[in-house]
Amino acid sequence: MNLTSTPHTMSEPLPNNPTGPTSRVQAQPYSAFRLFQMALVGLGTAAIAIQASLAVAIAAPIAWAMLLAVLLTSDRRAEVQHRRVMVCLDTAAAGIVVLLAGVVIDGVTWPWLLASQVVMAVAFLTRWRRLGLSPAWAAAAWFGVLDGVYLIVWGVLFMGGVQ
Repeated sequence: MNLTSTPHTMSEPLPNNPTGPTSRVQAQPYSAFRLFQMALVGLGTAAIAIQASLAVAIAAPIAWAMLLAVLLTSDRRAEVQHRRVMVCLDTAAAGIVVLLAGVVIDGVTWPWLLASQVVMAVAFLTRWRRLGLSPAWAAAAWFGVLDGVYLIVWGVLFMGGVQ
């Protein structure tokens, strides 16, 4: 499968699916850069779990999954959902770069976690138009869903003894 091929118009039937959907949405291929971003996010999460805090490494993916679930269920248009996934991927990758710098320099500490949060918040909130949200809804999604779920999961894990 060529992941960088040109998009296929969904109104034309796919070779394997002669009765394909009739919407005009184009299938969105993932470029090598996007696959690199996904690998970077996974690598960063593993590095944090090994070097820093298992609670942080567990809470972050759960919070991201909840944010994506909210973003994807709040608008069913495929092009909007695709843009939202791409913004989240870009945002997570930017945060992981900051955390990996912390791993290399002096480990993942609270200042590095806060710096990562600031970088990600800026990356996410400044792209509210691309997300198809108002600035207020983008902020509610970021601070209410992502940060809220993160703090709840991290707090429960931390109180339960997971460090």
